Amino acid sequence: IDAREAARRMHKVHATAKVLIIIREQVDWFSSLYKATITSLPPGQRTFLDYWITPQGIAMRAAAHHDILIVAWRKLFSDVLVLRYERLMEPETSIKLCHWLGVDHVPFPAKRINESHAGLAAIHRRVGFLSRLPHPVKSALKPLTRFIPGKRKAVLFEEDKQMIRELYKDSNARVERFL
Repeated sequence: IDAREAARRMHKVHATAKVLIIIREQVDWFSSLYKATITSLPPGQRTFLDYWITPQGIAMRAAAHHDILIVAWRKLFSDVLVLRYERLMEPETSIKLCHWLGVDHVPFPAKRINESHAGLAAIHRRVGFLSRLPHPVKSALKPLTRFIPGKRKAVLFEEDKQMIRELYKDSNARVERFL
C-alpha cells in the first residue's frame, strides 16, 4: 500500500494518533530482506540483483524512499516522531523516545543479551557439500538453522551496496531534516 494511502486511511480512523516512524539504513534493510528471501528464489537465480527485480524487491525499493513516507504521515498528523533503527540502543535516542511516549526512561543493559557470531558460515566452510545440496533438500533443512547460534548474513557485494547508497542518496539527504 502506498505511504500516502496508508496515512490517509489511518487518519480517517485515528486523526489524533501519535505516529512513530522508525527508518532503517537501506543497505542493511535490503541485506536483511535478501537474506530472508534468498531460499525462495529459484536455484541459479539467487544473486542480490535477482532479488532486486522480484515483485517484492521492486515494492521494497519504492518503500525505501523514507522521505516520501515521512512527508505523507507528517502532512496528516501533528505528532510524528522519526527515529533511525540503527540508533535505538543509544541513550539519547531511547530518552527521546521515552519522553515522546510519556514514560520513564530505563537504560538498556550495558551488555547485549543475545550476542551472536557467524556459526552458520563456519559450518558451511567446514562442511562444503552443504552448498551443493539440491534446493528441496536445503529447504527441508532450513528450519534446523534456527538452532544454530549467530547471525545469518546475506552477502552483498560492494557494488550492490554502492548502488543502493547511490539510489537513496537524495532521499536520505531530505530525511535529515526530520531527524
